[in-house]
Amino acid sequence: MVLENQLFAQPALSRVIEGEVDISLGRWENLPDAVESSVVQKEGLVVALPVSHELANRKLISMRQLRNEAFIALPPNS
Repeated sequence: MVLENQLFAQPALSRVIEGEVDISLGRWENLPDAVESSVVQKEGLVVALPVSHELANRKLISMRQLRNEAFIALPPNS
């Protein structure tokens, strides 16, 4: 197994398909038929709020609770 933190998702996947590495960890929306995959870990998403926000003191916040909030997010495939 090779874990290289400098590889990004698509180049890492290409190296698996080409037989250069045995395993790659990453996030992919669609995988080719030549690759099998398993979920290893589900990540939690963290929201940063000002202390004055009405949801700031909650331990868990649902996406539904954020539906009317303006927020900054990473672009798709980032």
